[in-house]
Amino acid sequence: MERQNLHYCFTLSDEQVKFLRSKKYKIDRMECFMSLVSLAERDTRLVPVSKTQQIELLPGQFMVDNTQLAKLWDKDRKTVPKILEAMEELGISSSRKVGDNRIHTLHALSGWYINGKFKGNDFAQKRNSSSPVISHVEVPPARVITIEDNMATGKNEESPLVDADNSNSAPMGKVLPVDGIILSNTISNDIVASEGVFSEKCTSSDTCFSGTFSPANSNIYHSDSHTSSPEEAVGKQNEGKKEEPSDT
Repeated sequence: MERQNLHYCFTLSDEQVKFLRSKKYKIDRMECFMSLVSLAERDTRLVPVSKTQQIELLPGQFMVDNTQLAKLWDKDRKTVPKILEAMEELGISSSRKVGDNRIHTLHALSGWYINGKFKGNDFAQKRNSSSPVISHVEVPPARVITIEDNMATGKNEESPLVDADNSNSAPMGKVLPVDGIILSNTISNDIVASEGVFSEKCTSSDTCFSGTFSPANSNIYHSDSHTSSPEEAVGKQNEGKKEEPSDT
């Protein structure tokens, strides 16, 4: 693959720069930040999280757990969430829990110059044309794609995942905002049955039955008898039979 000529662009406030330049407790926060920048996707990508599910990551997003970051930063696992929380408090980044995974979004990363062509980060900090305030657009619910047996169904379905940060659940096949997302009954958009696959759905307008149906224990009247009651059915069966005289 041809090597790309890559440059990173950032938008940082004085407070954010001060935090990143600090090496308090011998933690190089700028190095930690740049490692996150290197993990951020530059194009939309589907990342497998199980045999049946994929999570869609948008440009400026990445998915990593604290154990992986502890190894990457060579820090104690308890230190990692403290650094991430500080970055989020300052608006450098944000994150959302999706099922057992956490998606991070960088807001201080404005975009990339790739071979001289700029590609912006839609979630970057920027000034609204009608306001001097620097802010970023809201991160949409995460999309979790549930993969069924394509050989049998010939298609993929989107299922909702349940956001661990939000105790509310969404109906099957519906999407729950990641904020607060992405997931179906356990998941949400949006995907999910946490780690589950929806092959058939029962909506609120459907009537769902369980168990087995046996003609042996049910009253069944064939349509060709045109009867509407058990008495009529018995009458049909007795038609043509000679009535035997009573002994009394």
